[in-house]
Amino acid sequence: YNPTSGWEIGFNDANKIYFRNYNRLVPTIETLNTVPAAQNIYAVELDAGNVGLWHYDAVDDVFAVREFNVDENFIRPSYDWYIGTGEYQFEGYIDEFLYFFYP
Repeated sequence: YNPTSGWEIGFNDANKIYFRNYNRLVPTIETLNTVPAAQNIYAVELDAGNVGLWHYDAVDDVFAVREFNVDENFIRPSYDWYIGTGEYQFEGYIDEFLYFFYP
C-alpha cells in the first residue's frame, strides 16, 4: 500500500478486519463489522475488482460476508506480504495463515 496504489488487509483497533486501498486515487477503507470471538476464522477474497471480507461465526455456524468492488487498475499483485506493518500494528497471534494464488 502506498499513496497512489496497492492494498492492505488487517485488523483495526476494534479487532475488525478491514481492506484499505486507493480506489480511483481516493483513499478507501472497507470494514467487516462483526464481533470477534476468542478464536476466529477470517478470509479475504480478491478477484480482479471484487473483494470479499469473511468472518466465521461459530455460534450461528455461518460466515458473515462483506463484498464490494474496487477499480482493479489500482490493485496490483503482490508477492511480498508483511504481517503487522500497516496503519494498525497487529499485536496478536495467528495460528494458521493460508495464501492461495490463482494466476
